[in-house]
Amino acid sequence: MKNIGKNLKLKKSNIPTDEKETFCELINLLENTLDRNQDLYDKYQIDMISYDEPFYVIIENLLVLHYGDWKTDIIFWYILERKGENDEIYPLEWHNQVTDETKELIINTPEELWDVLKSIEINN
Repeated sequence: MKNIGKNLKLKKSNIPTDEKETFCELINLLENTLDRNQDLYDKYQIDMISYDEPFYVIIENLLVLHYGDWKTDIIFWYILERKGENDEIYPLEWHNQVTDETKELIINTPEELWDVLKSIEINN
């Protein structure tokens, strides 16, 4: 057990100053990591997504602990399902349980995702 992490190089990042910045950095890192893994598979048939799956489960569980189930569902929709072929952006369908209306929201950036999550939280 002495050699665990021996070759691990941790890169210091700019420490975000608030929760929104931390959230946006996390979303960007997750999205970029999944994109890189998909590129490896598409180009070389190397399946890092299956290999890394336990890490994604850990991340998802931590997000559930911090943000709750419904926010985590929206976060993973943003990361995994928001973009279609040719980077077409699909809308998020959101049902407001207070007003009983359904809205479609286009979310382009992690900052917009944060704002939508906060807006839904306030309106529900």
